Amino acid sequence: MPGYAAYAASKGYVLNFGEALHDELGPHGVVVTVLAPGAAATAFVDVAHQRDTWALRLLMMQPRPVAVIGIKALLRGRSSVIAGVRNKLIVLSNRFTPRRIQRSIFQRVFSGNGP
Repeated sequence: MPGYAAYAASKGYVLNFGEALHDELGPHGVVVTVLAPGAAATAFVDVAHQRDTWALRLLMMQPRPVAVIGIKALLRGRSSVIAGVRNKLIVLSNRFTPRRIQRSIFQRVFSGNGP
């Protein structure tokens, strides 16, 4: 994600670290669940000095449903969960899209320059 390189890299780290902890600690009765919330209507946009684009608003979920999804996944013993159908579709499409194109798309989403 151009403009969010360190943030995006840390998200990848947290996902892999959390899933590994889930597997390592599972035999000891500890459940670790990584929640991938996607865009949520929080103060993050303001704090990160992010532009509030039409595409970003289209993807945003309210915080409460995101939290409920995370809690349900934790209670079910899942290692990770993606909040919302739109976010799941984005993750699925990323598996079939070259990374160069992914970067271009996300740069447009976050800059407000349209699709």
